[in-house]
Amino acid sequence: MINLKDLFNLVRVDQWQKNLLIFCPIFFINSYNYSTLVDLFFVFVLFILGSSLVYIFNDYIDQKKIS
Repeated sequence: MINLKDLFNLVRVDQWQKNLLIFCPIFFINSYNYSTLVDLFFVFVLFILGSSLVYIFNDYIDQKKIS
């Protein structure tokens, strides 16, 4: 069974901070509302899921090459 530390290493939680760049455009527009922030947060979560899936897939491919 996988423990929490191994799971965090697998999905690369330490790399999620790069996805915060999604919120940069909010500083450059003059007006924004609550729905804009919700949309950006949704995109942020999608980027986290997408990047984690790529990391897992890459680890799987690398593991198959080793064995």
